[in-house]
Amino acid sequence: MQIVITDYGLSGVLMQRASTLHGARRSADLGPLIGVGLVAAGALALALSLLSVAIFPFLPARSGLSPGAATQVADCFLLAVLANAIGIIGGTAQGFVRSIQLSVLAGSAALFGDIANIALTIGLLFGGFSLYALADGLVIRSVTVAAVLIGYLVARYRRDLTAGFARQWREVRGLFVDSWHSFVLSLAMKLQTQGNVFFVGALLGSESAAIYALTVRAHDTVLMLLSLMNTAFAPSMAHLLGSGNVARFRALLTRMIPVLVLCTALGMVVTVSMNRAFVHLWVGNRAFAGQGVSIVAAVALVTAIVGYSGYDALYALGQFRYIARTYVCTAIVHVLLLVGLLRFGLWTAPLVSVISSLLWGGAFLRRTIAATQMSGEEVRSVAVDLLLIVACAVGVAVGFSLLPQPRTWLALTITAAACAAAFLAGVLIIGARVRLIIQEEVSATMRSMFRRS
Repeated sequence: MQIVITDYGLSGVLMQRASTLHGARRSADLGPLIGVGLVAAGALALALSLLSVAIFPFLPARSGLSPGAATQVADCFLLAVLANAIGIIGGTAQGFVRSIQLSVLAGSAALFGDIANIALTIGLLFGGFSLYALADGLVIRSVTVAAVLIGYLVARYRRDLTAGFARQWREVRGLFVDSWHSFVLSLAMKLQTQGNVFFVGALLGSESAAIYALTVRAHDTVLMLLSLMNTAFAPSMAHLLGSGNVARFRALLTRMIPVLVLCTALGMVVTVSMNRAFVHLWVGNRAFAGQGVSIVAAVALVTAIVGYSGYDALYALGQFRYIARTYVCTAIVHVLLLVGLLRFGLWTAPLVSVISSLLWGGAFLRRTIAATQMSGEEVRSVAVDLLLIVACAVGVAVGFSLLPQPRTWLALTITAAACAAAFLAGVLIIGARVRLIIQEEVSATMRSMFRRS
């Protein structure tokens, strides 16, 4: 699966380099980098497609199926390979578009691709095309994103895409080394963020794995949404470093961390307070692993989000090797702790995530503070904001957990909204600095939107 769905870190590395060039206003180098980067993405897509096709006959995907079903699975696998190949090129183009601070265009292309995917999939399902509907939906999504974004880049940089091709190609070949570090990093990250369910199933049984996965499903959904926010900051951070505005970079960090933790705490307060009722209404009481698992999983997510801020900063600085080494080491610790502690109960799985997040997050934050020369006052102000947010979260979560659990989806929705409102009100009333940050950022965003419109 990893062969089929990954770009081996190439798009992330190219996005970081392009953001830095754009921030430094080196437009003469940006166009050629985009041209060579798209060619490199195409070469990688072709190589991975050929490899996927070559190994397909040895995969057990069609065992036990009728001849007709086996043919359908084979066709859809090849369509998925095609979709991924186009998706690698489109993803690289999306990274370039975000690098030049056109996040609305990049997001719109992805949105149009998703709409096309859903529309075609539903239409083909109703038309009786069964599994082909899913595969064709993936293809149309990749084609839509790639066509829109590559078309824009070609139109904007058509005179520069092939300039100095030989020199840029030598540089991009060097980027593949950084891409390898990024790929190893992604594997180590997935082992820590998605490996818990696997080890729970392997050591405690499939039923325990299902119960654990259903209990932390809401936590994982919040993490998915927050990761989109983290990813959105990455090009701007590299852009600031490329422009040499380190002071503004530090200011962004001191504002970004409290806002991300506030959003995380908001999601976790609602999740911890409502998770028992949510799982009960969704799949029944037997699938809930207990409030202890839910609470520890929430703590793990908060610690991870704080650490991701340091990760984003170091990624913008281009310190791929250090990030990869740190994640690999903590991934080894993570697995060893899971193997040693899971016998004591499901709650130890998120506890291991807390420990590993503290290890890599602490390392990233220390290095970020040193690299950006953050002052002690800046660090203390951020720490005070985080403590205030966490204190409000604990108080509201405890209060709403003591209330009778909702018994209908409507009651769950109303109670969750009240829980979120109580938490936000508490933070905004008590936290003067957090309130000021939110007011200033909302005002700046609204001014920017109205100016563009």
